[in-house]
Amino acid sequence: MPKDIPKDLWGLEVQDILGNNKILAEYREDNKVFLFLNVASKWGLTSETYKQLVDFDKKYKSQGLVILAFPCGQFWNQELNTNEEIQKYLIEKFQVTFPLFSKVLVNGNDCHPVFKYLKYHTPMLRLENGLKNIPWNFAKFIVNHNGEVLAYYEPQVMPNEIENEILKYL
Repeated sequence: MPKDIPKDLWGLEVQDILGNNKILAEYREDNKVFLFLNVASKWGLTSETYKQLVDFDKKYKSQGLVILAFPCGQFWNQELNTNEEIQKYLIEKFQVTFPLFSKVLVNGNDCHPVFKYLKYHTPMLRLENGLKNIPWNFAKFIVNHNGEVLAYYEPQVMPNEIENEILKYL
């Protein structure tokens, strides 16, 4: 494994949408299934994707689904400028209650360690060193409580299309 790839997903430091430093383990619980996403507020599929994610959160949170959303403006700057704007918009427009984090980069030299880990460990095509680059906003990673990346879905795959896959792990 390359030295810049984190060995442990749950030990990574993140900032929540309010800028508070957290350890990802604070969101981890045994027998939970996690859906990690890079998200954006201004993409053509934003409204439908968020509506489905909010529905999933309401429907499956009590069964063990944890949605962890990381805003990203890396693709045509399709995310709002500040964390405050992002949070306000998502709560007012979509009533988001699942954890939101501070804006991150998901590709390149400044890629956030969470996404370095997810990309390297993705089972997508079983590439030698994992997924090279996230192609756009709303890439989806299903992860178990041990930090194993169980599945990866391209941005254009809507949450409802992976519902059966998520249910398989809950």
